[in-house]
Amino acid sequence: MRKALKVFLVCVFWGAMTLLLVNAVLSVLVQGYYPTILGKRVFYVQTGSMAVENGIPIGAVIIDKEPTVKDNFHPIANIEKLENKEVVVSFSLAKWGIDTVITHRIVAYEINENGEYVYVTRGDANSRADGIDILNSDIVGIYDGKYIPYLGTVLGFTSSIYGLSAIVLSFGSVATLYWIMGAKFTKKGEKESENGKEME
Repeated sequence: MRKALKVFLVCVFWGAMTLLLVNAVLSVLVQGYYPTILGKRVFYVQTGSMAVENGIPIGAVIIDKEPTVKDNFHPIANIEKLENKEVVVSFSLAKWGIDTVITHRIVAYEINENGEYVYVTRGDANSRADGIDILNSDIVGIYDGKYIPYLGTVLGFTSSIYGLSAIVLSFGSVATLYWIMGAKFTKKGEKESENGKEME
């Protein structure tokens, strides 16, 4: 039982380390890559624009659903929810040349002359709208009300080049230590086995 539990914990540890490493590498090397865990997109909050009562605090990790609407000619969410200002989205500023994702509430929408849905967004803690037109193609996540406090600080670090270096070093150190300890116990077992045979 102990051996099975040990194997399970080792598998969980290495699985988590591998997932963290892959997400960190892709976040650093691939522009427009958004960390995904168990089918959900995760973003960490760096500002207080949504930090109102029952809002999203600084340093939290938010859990978003991936948008199912891919074109600009259909509403990103239920019209009633849009009109009631119940929809919070994460949108990319890539088309403006900024490698940043912002999570704000949709406070208004319209359909432009091309038939595209255009959204006005604003942080709950902000007094003014963002002042940019957001299309469905800019939206990379739909917030479903779930967040994990403080974890964003860790995720932000692992997504940086310094965090990636730290993960690689930690990964290598743990792997080396595990290999050394495994080799040590293997030799010890072989020695005890040989001593047992000599006594016989």
